[in-house]
Amino acid sequence: MSLGNEEKNINVPKWLSDCKEAITSSTEWKQYILTLNDAIRQQLEDSHVPFFTDLSQTSRIHFVDTAMRATENGTDYRSIHDKVTSLVNHHLHTSAISHSHRPYTKSQGIIQQTYEGIEYLLHRWPFLRSKLTIFFNCPLPKHLRHLIWKTFLADAKASHMFLAQCKDDPDKRKLFNREISENCRKFIKRINLQGLNGSEGAFYCMKSILAFYLSVAEQPVSLDPKEYFITVPFLLVAMQHIQITNPVPDKVLSLLIEEYCSFMKNLPMFVQDSDKDLKSFTKNVIQTLRQKYPNAEQVFAQKCGGVHQEAAITSDNDREFIQKMSVLLKPIIQNMFVVYFNLETLLYVWDQYIITADNTSFQNSWLIAVTAISLNCLKDSLRNTTSADINLILLENWPMITVLDLQFEVKNKFNEEFESLLDVSQQRKMTFLDPSLNNTFWQKWYNSPSLEYTQPQDRRLFKEILHAEKERINQQLERNQLEIQREKLQYKQQLEELLEQSRNEKQLMLREQNSLQEKLNKEIADHKICSQNAAMKIAELSAELQTLREQSLKFPDSPRVHPQNTNPSSARTC
Repeated sequence: MSLGNEEKNINVPKWLSDCKEAITSSTEWKQYILTLNDAIRQQLEDSHVPFFTDLSQTSRIHFVDTAMRATENGTDYRSIHDKVTSLVNHHLHTSAISHSHRPYTKSQGIIQQTYEGIEYLLHRWPFLRSKLTIFFNCPLPKHLRHLIWKTFLADAKASHMFLAQCKDDPDKRKLFNREISENCRKFIKRINLQGLNGSEGAFYCMKSILAFYLSVAEQPVSLDPKEYFITVPFLLVAMQHIQITNPVPDKVLSLLIEEYCSFMKNLPMFVQDSDKDLKSFTKNVIQTLRQKYPNAEQVFAQKCGGVHQEAAITSDNDREFIQKMSVLLKPIIQNMFVVYFNLETLLYVWDQYIITADNTSFQNSWLIAVTAISLNCLKDSLRNTTSADINLILLENWPMITVLDLQFEVKNKFNEEFESLLDVSQQRKMTFLDPSLNNTFWQKWYNSPSLEYTQPQDRRLFKEILHAEKERINQQLERNQLEIQREKLQYKQQLEELLEQSRNEKQLMLREQNSLQEKLNKEIADHKICSQNAAMKIAELSAELQTLREQSLKFPDSPRVHPQNTNPSSARTC
């Protein structure tokens, strides 16, 4: 899956491209296109628009969607619907068989191939996210949750601001806030969630998200505790891209900031610490309990000092009940159930909230329903407790609520209400995935006959061929590893020889250098000795010369005697 704003080149799955080619070349498709064109042409005439190309992209999508709805009950639509269903089943089945060497079963292979197709379609056409309401009342697949959250919580403005800030401030000094860093460290240690505690990557992401959010806030103030809690689900979903010790890439951090800012910007007012809206939310929760779970409403009314009534909430006792319930529910709803639900149930609740981001009324009703269902699940644990212990009891028992508990109550108590909020007409009802049904979503593949029958010997031969191919690949891998080891050993030997040769050459150079130094020292010593001897001879000659001069002064008439006759040794030279 893609990270941040980095576009990931996703190739179209082969089964999807083959399916598209088969559909577009079928006679059913060509006939349906003619019918669809007639319906669009009729809309253009009614709207007094001469050409389809004169419409904006949004209007084109609207016209096509309206034309599809208009042709739903026709024969051509049913024909292409059956054709598409048959071809999708065929190509998914074939693709799963062709990838049978992967470590999962055929049904798991079909699901995996479907996920790859959804991932490609969402990257190619993000507006198809409206179709994801088919996942309502089911947790999103782990492979797709990161992508789907990113699709619904896109906020290009926040992403551009952060990336521009990173460009101007590579060290992110502007994102350093000592108070936020200390609070994040304490917060992660206090909630002690698996995956976050001890992760420097998660700590770095949390403090960076909150520091950026505070820096772009319209009225910069200190952060509320709820703003720390709400970062947790985003970090949990992104943990596959966050390493424990290594720095977090800017694009991963950009995506987290983008999702967090978009989520915080669209929070309901009763989550944003508005007492008036919080009381209205609490009143709706109590009214829901009164209508659907009267026993639970009676338990909480007794614990919080209210009176169980059939009428509307208007009495003084009920006002006191609303006030006390508001205090009770405030940390739960403002933290968006973080640290109350277990991680699996928390992500399920957030999945439903995020995939309906285009419908604010539904989101508010969803939070009311989840709160009411949870209180009903916890009523038995509160019967024998005092009002002073109610907060502690809720905090201890809330994580025991499972996804199946919520799914079952949503199906039985809120299904019709949520269908109407999603604005689904009677002719085009929304398909809800119901985990309690006996027939699974893939039942057709189990009940339908095989695409082709193969003899046992053919299957055995295919397995033998597949096994032989695996053996060949394993042997090739072993040979490659041995070759790599031999090359490493040869390289190591060559390296050792070069090092030994280098050491020998260095020692030889040192010996030659020492020998030359000794010769030089000897010549210097000989030169000094010669110099000393020459100086001594010069001194002797000077003394003899002086003696001869003195004698010549005493005996001027005596014949001159050449120095070499009187002193033969003077002729010797050094």
